[in-house]
Amino acid sequence: MKATIDISDGLLLRSTPGRLGHCQSTRLGFTLIELLVVIAIIAILASMLLPALSNAREAGKTAVCTSNLRQLGVTARLYADAYDGWEVYAYDRGGGYWCSWLKTVGGLGDNQLFVCPTEPKAGAAWSTWSYGLNWQTFGAWTNPDHPYARPQQTARISSFGNDSLLIQIADSTPLAYLTASDSAFLISPNSTYPNDGTGTWYPVFTRHTPKANCLIFDGHVERLDYGQLRNAKRWRPIQRAASPGTLSW
Repeated sequence: MKATIDISDGLLLRSTPGRLGHCQSTRLGFTLIELLVVIAIIAILASMLLPALSNAREAGKTAVCTSNLRQLGVTARLYADAYDGWEVYAYDRGGGYWCSWLKTVGGLGDNQLFVCPTEPKAGAAWSTWSYGLNWQTFGAWTNPDHPYARPQQTARISSFGNDSLLIQIADSTPLAYLTASDSAFLISPNSTYPNDGTGTWYPVFTRHTPKANCLIFDGHVERLDYGQLRNAKRWRPIQRAASPGTLSW
């Protein structure tokens, strides 16, 4: 007797001859319910794994950002050594920015060191770079219209004994997010985006939700949240308008 195929109750069966001419049925497939259960299990596993993969990807980007800042810290030390103990300051209106000076001193040929991989609006232009310098400690420029933000020497800054807390460079905010600021390569105390809105000047950007990566003056990198960034000790010593060019606590 020849084998025949039979479909019964949603099961795929093969009929084969047995003893006394009876047919035996052998199951070859799945029921619709079983297929749906398998699909549901796969969907549940995917929903569990995708957040973990996303977190792992973000952790990798944060690690690259941390490495960028650490390298900038090393290069800032090379700058100070090359210029008789004077720290890198923000910019000269006629001659470049702190980023370009560090590139020259450190032989940094790639702008990617100034770009956080977490930042979707980062690009080649300085207005989209990811890191800013604490200008109220380290100086904004040498022009006389900002006498209270002059370049400073390492020894003078370190004399306050706050090198392990003082922020030198940190995640800054590209201009695309802001309505008031005019620079992405400066940061200021008590100014944080998005916590303080779009109308602030030179805000630190807590892009590593909810924290910002910060290069501390002694060379290590920390991730600081909004409350920690508001701590005055993170920005001291500071230059004030009342004492032009002079650091104070």
